[in-house]
Amino acid sequence: LFEKAKTISAPLLLLAGGADQITDRKASREFCEKVGSRDKECYIFEEMYHEIFNETEKENPLGRLADWLRKLDG
Repeated sequence: LFEKAKTISAPLLLLAGGADQITDRKASREFCEKVGSRDKECYIFEEMYHEIFNETEKENPLGRLADWLRKLDG
């Protein structure tokens, strides 16, 4: 996927947990940087784990998602 990242032109929202033990946040950032889309946003929630929408502070990632969807719709 990394090799083809710059060919991705669709809008991208990448949300990840900084304390995630399953995925590598550095790799997530690198992937986001390589994606060719002009419309891309990447957020790392430092204190969250893999399932950011199931965390006790899930309002922040849910808010980012809602804002991004509204922007796409607008």
